[in-house]
Amino acid sequence: MSLPPPPRKTRVCLALIAAFAAFPAVALATGTTLDGSANGGNPYDADLYGNSGTTATPSDATAASGNVLNLGDGSTGPSFDGSGGSIGINIYGGYATGPSGDANNNTLTVNTGTSFDTYGYHFYGGYVDGTSGNASSNAVTVGAGIVQGTSTRYFDITGGQADGTARDNQVSVAAGNDNTFELVEGGSSIGGAALGNSVTIAGGTGFDLVFGGISAGSGDAGGLTTGDGNTVNITGGSADIMEIYGGYSSGGGAANGNTVTLDANYTGTVSGGIYGGHSSSGGAANGNRVEITGGSVGGNIYGGDASGDATNNTVTLGGNVTLAAATHIFGGISYGTSDYFTGNTLVKTSDVVIAASGTTANNFGAQNFETVKFGYSGDANIGSLDTTVRGGTAGSLVKLEVTNAAHAITFAG
Repeated sequence: MSLPPPPRKTRVCLALIAAFAAFPAVALATGTTLDGSANGGNPYDADLYGNSGTTATPSDATAASGNVLNLGDGSTGPSFDGSGGSIGINIYGGYATGPSGDANNNTLTVNTGTSFDTYGYHFYGGYVDGTSGNASSNAVTVGAGIVQGTSTRYFDITGGQADGTARDNQVSVAAGNDNTFELVEGGSSIGGAALGNSVTIAGGTGFDLVFGGISAGSGDAGGLTTGDGNTVNITGGSADIMEIYGGYSSGGGAANGNTVTLDANYTGTVSGGIYGGHSSSGGAANGNRVEITGGSVGGNIYGGDASGDATNNTVTLGGNVTLAAATHIFGGISYGTSDYFTGNTLVKTSDVVIAASGTTANNFGAQNFETVKFGYSGDANIGSLDTTVRGGTAGSLVKLEVTNAAHAITFAG
């Protein structure tokens, strides 16, 4: 059985992962802060590059390193109006061109008072326009008090993007932000690996797709070596989110060692799926973690989702998280003949209700876990638990454990 295609919105975002603007470009000296008086008070309708130099082509075109661009000074900021073009405006902390130029340690900050209207806007910490350059340690921070006009089509954010490796890039959306976003990526690689990237969301009102790290080619999204995994941390706020991926690889690379966390301070809803790691075209999704202690979840939760192996993944549920009646919890899932059982662990630290009670493949409340651990006393609150070994060692059993000898768990039915 072949892996089904990603959701429509995901396919659209992958198709548009490269830069999309058809605007003229303005390069600004590193460390530039645009306030309300910048540009003579007129709206910007051009791409902006936070590179040294003042011409349309950044003077450090081969590589972009250590550039800083601040939109707004924390009280007042510039206004942007995309009416000068047909698609949208790209704003870069640092922009590198040439066949192998890198974009490293660039920063874009969008501060209070900055306003946007008409068409769409994509914020990049660092961007590589070459065919083999890398993007590392770039960052985008979006603060509170950003004005999003009624004609604004979208906000997208990417910490660092390159055709080569995207490593250790960061995106942060601050508490108190009340904007909506379509696509948020910690790090994005067109043809290489996406490693060690992170997204932290404490505010915002809505997000369509959130990726810690994404590889649109054959590279890996995450890894089992310390520091290689991508992360998504939802630390608070009440934003509605459509889908979350710790690591996503679409061209056959692995999605290993990634983490998605929804903290207890989060009070919003994730309406679609939550994936620790997702890999298609033969790749594995091993050693991923999903930890949820706050908010509500309407879709399914996957430790690892792959067409190869999906093993050693951990899903932790606790706190006051609310799961929809149709939410299914998968340690791993694979649409081939691979192992998606061995080492997968479900940890329940509170009596969170997993209400789904189906008894057919892919329809159980909790499935494809070798071990289920309980860290409390009370009812198990699992509508149905699949004990079938799927691709694991013959003769293996689902193991039920308590994390403390004083804990006592009861099973209804």
